[in-house]
Amino acid sequence: MIYPKVRNFEGMGDGTKYSLRERQTLHVSPDQRERVAAFVRASAMTVRVESDADLKGFSLRMGECVRFPEASAAAPLGYVIDVDAAGLALSAQDISGFYAGLQTLWQLMETGHAACGRIIDWPEVAVRSFQIDVGRQPETVTELKRLLRQQARYHFNECQVYLENSIKLDVFGDAADPEGLTKAEFQELVAYGYALGVEVVPSLNLAGHMEKLLRHPAFKHLSETREGPRHPDQPFETDLCLELPETRKFVAEIVREICEISPAKKLMVGLDECWTLGSCSLCRAKLDDEGSAGAIFSDYIGFLHAEVTSHGKQMWMWDDMLFYHKGSLERIPRDIGMNIWHYSPIEEYPAYSFQNWRRIDAVRECTERGHPIMLCGGDGIDNLMSLLRYAEGYPLEGMLVTQWEGTGIVQELRHSGRAFAASIPWRGEPGEPEDVAGALAGWDNGSAVQLGELLTMLACVPSSGGAGGAANIPRYWAWPGTAAAVRRQRELLKAFDRHTSLPEALEVQRAFLAASHIGLSVDCIREETALIGRAMVQNGLRKSACLDRQIELLTESVELAQSIEDRGRVFHQRYADGQNERPMVRRFSELPKAPAQLLEALRTFQAEPSPETWPYPAVTLCVDYLIVDRCAQRLRIAVSDDGESFDELYAGPARAASGASGHACQSFGLTSIPRFVQVEIGGFAALGLRHIRLETIGGTRLPKAVVGTSGAVTHPEYLLEFDEKVALFNEPDVMKNWLSRKPLPANVAVLGY
Repeated sequence: MIYPKVRNFEGMGDGTKYSLRERQTLHVSPDQRERVAAFVRASAMTVRVESDADLKGFSLRMGECVRFPEASAAAPLGYVIDVDAAGLALSAQDISGFYAGLQTLWQLMETGHAACGRIIDWPEVAVRSFQIDVGRQPETVTELKRLLRQQARYHFNECQVYLENSIKLDVFGDAADPEGLTKAEFQELVAYGYALGVEVVPSLNLAGHMEKLLRHPAFKHLSETREGPRHPDQPFETDLCLELPETRKFVAEIVREICEISPAKKLMVGLDECWTLGSCSLCRAKLDDEGSAGAIFSDYIGFLHAEVTSHGKQMWMWDDMLFYHKGSLERIPRDIGMNIWHYSPIEEYPAYSFQNWRRIDAVRECTERGHPIMLCGGDGIDNLMSLLRYAEGYPLEGMLVTQWEGTGIVQELRHSGRAFAASIPWRGEPGEPEDVAGALAGWDNGSAVQLGELLTMLACVPSSGGAGGAANIPRYWAWPGTAAAVRRQRELLKAFDRHTSLPEALEVQRAFLAASHIGLSVDCIREETALIGRAMVQNGLRKSACLDRQIELLTESVELAQSIEDRGRVFHQRYADGQNERPMVRRFSELPKAPAQLLEALRTFQAEPSPETWPYPAVTLCVDYLIVDRCAQRLRIAVSDDGESFDELYAGPARAASGASGHACQSFGLTSIPRFVQVEIGGFAALGLRHIRLETIGGTRLPKAVVGTSGAVTHPEYLLEFDEKVALFNEPDVMKNWLSRKPLPANVAVLGY
């Protein structure tokens, strides 16, 4: 078996197979001997490599295959393999196809046999790339080489390594991440990738996402927001000032150093999400009449292009800011490659958050101007397939499967997702679950179908956990969606446990699924027990079967947490040995703590239900949202007993805004009931509030009156009733507000209780 599945196989019909288990010799054309020998060493294939003067071009044989394929039988970028009872032969028209054929031979060698017949295989797109983010989560060169070896088997032929300051360039000095790669280690990685047919491309960010460097005293003066951000709702310290001569000198040195150690044909310079251009006085003077930094951005792109091309590289960049800094796309050199990125399934055209999700046909805009393009998505198959559908008919350079921010985990958690995704740039369709399982576990595992069912279930079950009881503040909200997710996770964990032996990728998946299950379970139990317990006190009940059942479920969560609390340390030792301890180690080791504390409190209440044994805050303030626009919004809550002096309870993101449109809730603990609550919503898109309710063990209290409002607040009187109507806060246009230099008005409602 081969993954991704080959496009065409013509068997001989008699089921004959050629054995690959005994030590074999690969006979190769003399001009390819060193390349093949390097591939064999890197892949650890147990074969000898010898030159054969009778072989020409991109060809090899094993044994004495009767039928030897002509290179013309292979499609461009593809390969052809003939197998009979006496041997095997491979031919390709070009180096890309030859490496793809070697990668298939590698898998056949691991299987131990090859069915007699002809394989004809070719890719959907030329460049099949995956990305590793070491800028936010450094990895050892040993781990990076493991990942290269893992993904090369699936016909990925490029790896973009996102670096930021996680490479020890001379120009960074002691601002380089101490856990980052040395230049020698990067070159070691490049050579290893080259041996496997994978070009390692350095991926930088030379405008935005420079916060790690800009925090260092040596580079703080290069910040675009050194005089403050252009807008008070952009408190970012992430962008370089593109107009400072010192910035350009610094960036030119970065480009020079990285090009010296990278033989890749291209250099990725980043340039995404640089929102604050035009903040400093130097740049502010060059904004256009509408406040756009298009001229600043395009001039800097031209500078970068000159630097990169002077080192013989092609410049590539992310596309998003070309549609934010208006006028820049029209001014830049046409040979710059565009990484067009979208991480959600696309409808007809992509939608851009900073344009209030307006649709922009980015592929057409870029290709009509002559820019080569790569389609970039996460490892979700719906996301990647929608990208292919959207861009069908346009000339594609390739596809990039991104991975951003390890967030304190291990890379093996991404393995099955990358494996599913690998089939899309090769075949134009996702892999079948049992095929992915066979690739992960080994084709002789014997349980590929069952493991494939696990992978299918994983794709349908939420993998992110809740607060896990740490906040211990209920929302008094039944939250049926979470209860359903908990049940699905529980059934999936049972399915995992029916397998006595799991491949590494699924072993890691199972542990993280269990951690997620604990978090969601405790969230759900907290909501249920708050409602159950309040009803018990109000109705004078001494016993509750519903409470008993929730305590049983919480006991199961505590036991599950105790069973996996050491897994984070095990995974760290296996995949990240030598690096600083990953946050997952602390997360896993602390898993039992919060549910155990909640369990103890609930058992106390179970024994003597009363207001004195109530395990939750005396008063909970709940903010119920109806999310209208998914964008950046902020919330400020303050309380008062006199209506004059307000104490701030919370100031931060409106967390509901990070999800899809629909209902959400945020809750805060209080010690007593306030007479007045002030709610302020800011940010860049409309947000609806359904209720601002106070929950106590005695019941729910809504405001009695709207004392006052200011700013963009529509129908605040709807907050006085317990129904589905919403008060709307904020103006709805992100783009207009972000380009403004004026503070947005405070959109405030003061409610009396």
